[in-house]
Amino acid sequence: MLRELNVEQFAAKAADRTPVPGGGNVGACVAAFGAALGAMSARFTTGEKFASVAEKIRSIIEEYDRLRARFLDLMERDAEAYGRYAEALKLPKDTPEQKERRKKAMAAASAASLAVPREVMAECIKGLKTTRDLVHICNPRLFGDAAAAAYFMEAASRVAMLNAFENAGGTADEGEREKVRAEVLESAAACAALRDEIDSAVRSLMRIPGGG
Repeated sequence: MLRELNVEQFAAKAADRTPVPGGGNVGACVAAFGAALGAMSARFTTGEKFASVAEKIRSIIEEYDRLRARFLDLMERDAEAYGRYAEALKLPKDTPEQKERRKKAMAAASAASLAVPREVMAECIKGLKTTRDLVHICNPRLFGDAAAAAYFMEAASRVAMLNAFENAGGTADEGEREKVRAEVLESAAACAALRDEIDSAVRSLMRIPGGG
């Protein structure tokens, strides 16, 4: 399992000439690190000094911890989906029965490979909304880490959008294919807007001039 690798092993495996881990796996892992940074920022926003926001911070920490676990699960599911698709491609297609079996296996694998990035994007939206809530009550010394949480999850959402957009090509129904592509583009835009909102807030709080 990918989650059992240490950081150096994971990076080396990603650099190798192998399809897994690929962009989808690495993207989900990056999102998990984003959730981890958000949780750290929230955990440093506790104690007597932050007693007035204790209940809100508690729920934020719980959500970040859930997201971190969820993104790691999706990282593994993305690898499994690719494995299923690779196996389906190897199925024989010499007879009508074999062709039909191969077709059904590829359709099932395509559906799985499309579901994962869409779920990653949905969770990224939740994570970015959680980060938006956090930055306005966050320990000022952790503004940068909270912002990094948003940057990582938004970057992961872009990777997931590209994967979903491409994987939608395996959908036989043209109407459904275009519907999915429109959906993921909308989700990506929502993530980008949240990231920009968080970035603007953090820059203002840290009194960083300019943009970009």
